[in-house]
Amino acid sequence: GNQLTTWQQSSSNCYNYANNHKASGALPAVPGPNNKVSWTPDEMRHAAIVKDKLELVSMDGHLPAVCPDDPKSHYVVICLRDPIGNAAFTDFHCLRLDKDGRWSHKDGAGPVRQHDDIQNVITDLRNASFKLPLTFVGFFLSTKGRRRIS
Repeated sequence: GNQLTTWQQSSSNCYNYANNHKASGALPAVPGPNNKVSWTPDEMRHAAIVKDKLELVSMDGHLPAVCPDDPKSHYVVICLRDPIGNAAFTDFHCLRLDKDGRWSHKDGAGPVRQHDDIQNVITDLRNASFKLPLTFVGFFLSTKGRRRIS
């Protein structure tokens, strides 16, 4: 598999937002066409767990509707964006569960939003609609102070 160096979390707006880490500036999602990195769901999951210390909660898509009791923790879903044609996965998208029971996300340099691409508020990810199909990688617990930020 590919070796993902801290899987570039400092350059990914959706990843940093989902994990409650403020990145400097509006940077494009990586990896992009310039660095030609690709991965499988297993490689992405491994990077999140081993390199960034997220705790895997579920791989089967069963997601709770409420946040954890610990105010330093919240839930994050990581997905790979399905490629067009036979291309390898080169982009990902992350969402987080907010205290109000809605899922929010930040796409690239765009604003944080609690709705999908057809303007429906996201209360259940299974019913959300996105322009590009998403392949579920995992459902994780992100705890402030436990993550490795580079």
